[in-house]
Amino acid sequence: MRLTLATVLLSASSALAPSSPALALDIGHARLPEKLRLYPEGTQLLLNGAGLRSRFLVQVYVIGLYLSERKNTDAGVLAHAGGKRVRIVMLRDVT
Repeated sequence: MRLTLATVLLSASSALAPSSPALALDIGHARLPEKLRLYPEGTQLLLNGAGLRSRFLVQVYVIGLYLSERKNTDAGVLAHAGGKRVRIVMLRDVT
């Protein structure tokens, strides 16, 4: 089964988006803050979900999905019309 980036993000956002508020997340030696600002308009975005990509037992990157409001379903994330940001923190040199 081939996983696409969209599938990983949607799964992570659904699994890690409970009704309780998200906190800053330390995962795979990377820190994802709870809130980010989307410039130039300065919209505040909230961490909706995160995931760690491993390949052959090696941690490759951490990815976080930020939305202007938290969503609990894949359809809700895709239909969201507000600000969005994906943050990727590389843990290895992949060149």
